Amino acid sequence: MRKVTAIAALLSAMMALPSLAPAGRAMRTVESIEFRGLKLLNRQKLLEGVPLKAADGGITLDVEALRRNLEQNRMIEASQIAESGRGLVVTVKERVPVYLMAVRRDGETVPFEVDGSFNVVSVRDLHLEGKPLVIIRGEELKNGAISAKIREFFREMSRMEMEHRGLFAEIDQISLENDNMLEIFLKGRKTTLYLKKEGASFTALKYLLSILDERNYYPGTLRVGGGYGLIE
Repeated sequence: MRKVTAIAALLSAMMALPSLAPAGRAMRTVESIEFRGLKLLNRQKLLEGVPLKAADGGITLDVEALRRNLEQNRMIEASQIAESGRGLVVTVKERVPVYLMAVRRDGETVPFEVDGSFNVVSVRDLHLEGKPLVIIRGEELKNGAISAKIREFFREMSRMEMEHRGLFAEIDQISLENDNMLEIFLKGRKTTLYLKKEGASFTALKYLLSILDERNYYPGTLRVGGGYGLIE
């Protein structure tokens, strides 16, 4: 019964995949494919583009194509494909995304995730939840490397988040495209907040936001700095 269930689960992923292998590919027939270590990724994504089809007694697939998928996936730090009886066991170690960023290119906002060492681990396919999206300038991302300036901002933001967890939970998006100001968008509120980058006071921002929430009043723009808020 377990073998039938495993095969049925894989057949649902096969609908959009090639049913036949191009000439010259080495195909293997196995009774089952088991994935271990998946927390953020899913088996359908890892099988995407891998030639496979239902066969008598199991599944026929191109193991080398699967291996290439694993090696080319930025979210995977290490992987191994091993035989287990008449089946395959695919073990992966995922990289952990820590920050969520985006750049604007050709009129499109392209989101991506980086790990704690600021390596890009995912583009468009997002896994983080509850983190604000931080939009950076294109020149701050060159050849996949995040600038020192942006790295320092995120380190400072992590420290501020520890002090103001409630406030950061309400932040939906931060834009760093302005030279002098942080442009902040909050969840469920129409107000755009502008906070000076130099000496940014999240304490003042938290206080002003509490007043707006208490009065249920949200102006279009609120500039925060020097201990005051300027409504526009």
